[in-house]
Amino acid sequence: RSGFSNYGTSIVTLAAPGEGVIVAYPGNNYASAWGTSFSTPMVAGAVTMLLQRNPNWTATQVENELKRRAVPGDGTL
Repeated sequence: RSGFSNYGTSIVTLAAPGEGVIVAYPGNNYASAWGTSFSTPMVAGAVTMLLQRNPNWTATQVENELKRRAVPGDGTL
């Protein structure tokens, strides 16, 4: 887990990496970035892909599917 992120077993049900995320960078390049603002789009993209295949799903159904497919972490990188 990142030192700059909020965390806790009672408040986090799904998390994405916040360190060393490969991102597009100006000049048609890629770079490593740190911060939850870079990992949030990963979760949003997963939601979008689920809704594309299942357009009638409710928010609860999407949440349950994300949780079902999540890999438990131990809080370390």
